[in-house]
Amino acid sequence: MTDNVNNPKHYEVLNGVEAIEIIASSMTEEQFHGYCLGNIMKYRLRAGKKVDNPIEIDLGKSDKYHTIFNRYRHLCKASTRRVVATEAAKLGGINDGL
Repeated sequence: MTDNVNNPKHYEVLNGVEAIEIIASSMTEEQFHGYCLGNIMKYRLRAGKKVDNPIEIDLGKSDKYHTIFNRYRHLCKASTRRVVATEAAKLGGINDGL
């Protein structure tokens, strides 16, 4: 039996790359955080409401998104604010408030 919370085989899309890796790499960290938070809320709000799906499954999926965010956030693109702040630092602190 496969583990549909921790290791869902149907999310592997290409040569061991998971859909979540592609999603994270297409977003800034802030966007990815929002994506994960939305999924946490979705699974919590619907927990126990699906027929033949124990409440523990949706709660487990919800909890998993905390781990997912921390595991894949390094794949995210830099946000515009972060790029500007990094470039400002190179210029000697211009726009330190960013």
